[in-house]
Amino acid sequence: MTPLQNHTYQLLRQVPPGRVTTYKALADALGTKAYRAIGQFMRTNPYAFEACPEPRRRVPCHRVVASDGTIGGFMEKTTGATAF
Repeated sequence: MTPLQNHTYQLLRQVPPGRVTTYKALADALGTKAYRAIGQFMRTNPYAFEACPEPRRRVPCHRVVASDGTIGGFMEKTTGATAF
């Protein structure tokens, strides 16, 4: 795992339940313009709620949306997803 992935996951763990952030906001907070890389990190998140049995290590990739508010394809899933 790269340092940027680790920092991204650490930052995303700080997004409270019921709130969302964007790929761009995460990238900006990390001082990078690697928006697509941030999206790829969500898609390949090994600590997603569905995949990680340890609550402390979970990364809520489902709390990241596109700048227009639409839901991205985290974990390659978009079927049945609804934007808030």
